[in-house]
Amino acid sequence: GNSKVTVSALQAVARIVPRLGDAVSDAGACNVIVPSLCNALASANSAVRQATEEALAAVRANADGAAIFPIMASVATFGSPRVKAPILEVLAHMVRAPDKGADAPKAQVLIKHVLPLSMRVLDDAKAEVKAANGKLIAALQGVLGNALVDEATKLNSANYHKLRTSFPDIVQ
Repeated sequence: GNSKVTVSALQAVARIVPRLGDAVSDAGACNVIVPSLCNALASANSAVRQATEEALAAVRANADGAAIFPIMASVATFGSPRVKAPILEVLAHMVRAPDKGADAPKAQVLIKHVLPLSMRVLDDAKAEVKAANGKLIAALQGVLGNALVDEATKLNSANYHKLRTSFPDIVQ
């Protein structure tokens, strides 16, 4: 596609989203906007990636994390392999940031949607995915504390060993 048109469209999204306010958290809006932005993170064009990051930042600033986390986790799981590392990076940033909404406790949303994604990619062979997942696990540990290991082990008992091997400073 034409990268100049794409960049202009992404810049428009970044300008429009703040004007939508809480309507951005609407499931229909998030289900349309977030997957498209996540896929654009895999662009080979740096201007497109930069504009995408700015548009995603606008969405994150104006939408409830409970609406965004599940969609981003789904795109990282089922979307193009090229988007996995950038999405993990964005998720790590989002986990560390204060959550706009209070509809669902952040820890519950993270345990249900983000932690399973992080555990699935522990075995990924790509260095950039491993590095991004390391940032995500550190961010999750900062929010969840000891519950990170407990909840990961509930998902799959092998997760304890994987976490202990990969992140000995987190798992005692």
